[in-house]
Amino acid sequence: MRGAGQLQQDENAIANGLDTIARHGGEVVALMRVLHARLQDAQAIGSVAPLMEFLAANMDKAALRVAHVKVACHKGCAHCCHRWVTVFAPEAIHVVKSLGARRAAAQSAVQASLEQTRGTDIHQRGRMTLACSLLGADGACSVYETRPLTCRTGTSIDADVCARVYSGSSDEGVTFPGVWGRMRLGYSLALTGALRHAGLSFTPAEYQHALERVMTAPECEAQWLAGTDIFAGLPQDPAGDPFQVPENRALFTAAFG
Repeated sequence: MRGAGQLQQDENAIANGLDTIARHGGEVVALMRVLHARLQDAQAIGSVAPLMEFLAANMDKAALRVAHVKVACHKGCAHCCHRWVTVFAPEAIHVVKSLGARRAAAQSAVQASLEQTRGTDIHQRGRMTLACSLLGADGACSVYETRPLTCRTGTSIDADVCARVYSGSSDEGVTFPGVWGRMRLGYSLALTGALRHAGLSFTPAEYQHALERVMTAPECEAQWLAGTDIFAGLPQDPAGDPFQVPENRALFTAAFG
């Protein structure tokens, strides 16, 4: 069992967020262990807040490290907010809890979205152009501070290409800056590993279905923290368990043995 000294070393290693330029696998291992510790804190108090607040803050620090990398993204640019997105259970719970007085209106918007998309898989959804239910009329995310990992790392160097691709009018490939792609992978692996080691469900589900599940199940936070798969039966990420990939499995083993 790893002690407080190891945890302090891990926290020091990722104090400034993941370095997605140098790409140190050891940082992902350290982050995996730190997220697991925050998850234990979350279970102790019955709230995902310690996990999700730490994750968001650490990702913000990682983003500062690559601020010099040019991207076309800006407030109001929302082309990618019209397609399939997957989220982890604690992300969906955290987003819904952040809505406060806006929850009823948001729930109505989610229901309206699902009337058009319910049951579609990633390929079917990819042929539809429908805005995220939490996207504001001004093209800005209404839950920007608590937005999911996928949304935090979704970047492009050409907004015009995004407009064509996400509207379905082009088969071009969106050009994602490599450092941002590695950021998504690193944080996703670290979070998945932490959840997996804790014995909690870790397969992401489609965002709108996930929001509905959380909004309509008042006890879902407690249930998920206790080990229930609250996303059972929902459209899920087709990629499956990332730790079936040998190099990813090696990171998990390095983190937890």
